[in-house]
Amino acid sequence: MLSEATQNFTFYCPQHQLRFRAAGDSVVSCEQGGHSIGSGFPAEAWWQYCCDCATFWPAEVTNGFLRRSECFVCERPTAKQYLCPSCQVISIESAVPVRRKLYSITPENGIVPSCPGCATHLASAPTEHQCPEIGVLILTTRRDCPFCESLVNPKSTSVTKQFAKSCVFCGTPGKAGIRFCGKCGRPQPEAKLAEQEKWSGASSQDLPAPSSSYAAQDTTAESSVLNERQAPDTGAAEAAYDDRGIHIGAPWQSVLQAAPRKRNIPWLPVTVAVGVTVVAVTAFAIVFGPKRPLPVALLPTPPSGMVYVPGGEFRMGNDLGDEHERPAHMVAVRPFFLDQHEVACSDYERFVKATNHRPPPGWIKSNCPSGAHQKPVTGVDWYDANAYAQWIGKRLPTEEEWEFAARGTDGRLYPWGNEWRNNFANAGDSTAGHFTNVGSYPDGRSPFGVRDMIGNAWEWTASELRAYPGGQAPDQTQAELRVIRGGYWGSTPGKATATFRKGWDARGALGGYANTGFRCAKDL
Repeated sequence: MLSEATQNFTFYCPQHQLRFRAAGDSVVSCEQGGHSIGSGFPAEAWWQYCCDCATFWPAEVTNGFLRRSECFVCERPTAKQYLCPSCQVISIESAVPVRRKLYSITPENGIVPSCPGCATHLASAPTEHQCPEIGVLILTTRRDCPFCESLVNPKSTSVTKQFAKSCVFCGTPGKAGIRFCGKCGRPQPEAKLAEQEKWSGASSQDLPAPSSSYAAQDTTAESSVLNERQAPDTGAAEAAYDDRGIHIGAPWQSVLQAAPRKRNIPWLPVTVAVGVTVVAVTAFAIVFGPKRPLPVALLPTPPSGMVYVPGGEFRMGNDLGDEHERPAHMVAVRPFFLDQHEVACSDYERFVKATNHRPPPGWIKSNCPSGAHQKPVTGVDWYDANAYAQWIGKRLPTEEEWEFAARGTDGRLYPWGNEWRNNFANAGDSTAGHFTNVGSYPDGRSPFGVRDMIGNAWEWTASELRAYPGGQAPDQTQAELRVIRGGYWGSTPGKATATFRKGWDARGALGGYANTGFRCAKDL
């Protein structure tokens, strides 16, 4: 029985590729689609838990789940695995240092402080077991292994249940007592093995002849097949049966007179002949018929230095974020073009010299600092950025367009996925400590190929800071706040996300604009 303190868990929905919090009910439903992602939590079906990203997911969504060498969610390499003796949660952990972890796996204590699924505390040290069935090393205090049935801890009172001999989902045969299918990876429900063990342990001479009383009592799926196929016993000495008791030996002899032969119309050969003819004619027409060019959907050609963003409907915001990110809500954007990189100092320098616009602080005679030509231009307020966009025939993107270009339609938290990755952005643990040339982190590009949307420099958008529909964000007292996105080289992973938004004074900010730049958008 789970305590009240452990009723709030983080689960992962493979369909929507998002994490969400939910109570530890037997059936876990996705908060976005309302569909079930798994059942039997935590003791009636196999679930996995990653100590690094603190996330549960149903093991059946991955074929051969225990053979995976990395976490299904954060993709960190698996170094340790622990099998709880009281429930069906398999915990994994990598060797990568992760701060503020709730659970950790140790050879001395198993998982501490307790099992993340059922909150069971270990009373004894676990045993290492190299399971030959799944080919991995696991820590457990169970008496026997549920996969290979090997004796692991003779003194333990935790006994593995017996399960069906073959997979009830894909029908793949396996060893007696397997708890999951080696082919499809699904956990096996409990099954009665008495009759199966009775037949599999007997020789062909010891097997009794199938009888009507046995057929009447047996209700399993295999016995129904047996009842249809078995024949009356005629006492044949050489009769043989397979491992399910099915008669495969000498044919039995009927004592009834043969019924008069009916005159049947051979419909089967006629149907087969017609079907073959139709297939042959169709194939001939496809191969030798006139070729018609297939229609090709032509995508708009983006201007130089820009990418095409097709537009669409997506879920904007983050229910797990701060008051400005909540609540998540559906938004539709039209197709548009977006700069692949942030506007560089060399681009802004041409604008300053062509229009005599005021240069950013630190520039000398309208020239950007030496060595900064390919770095993002900063030190510009919202009106400076908007003036450049109009001069070059573009505009600033709305924050809806910015977030859609960064996340796409699958609800990811970062442009590259749901977990922070080192060296994917100039921020967090992989910060360079200063601005870098635009495009220096190609692995961090968004689904549409936009780069540097996280880190390096904050980016202006065209939108004023407003609470989301139904949100509880506090009212703003400043005269004019515009939304900036993406964080800068000093931001933490929690703020350098595709959903984090911040209001900044469009002009005259007390904190200045030393870390704020921008990129431009363009209508089709």
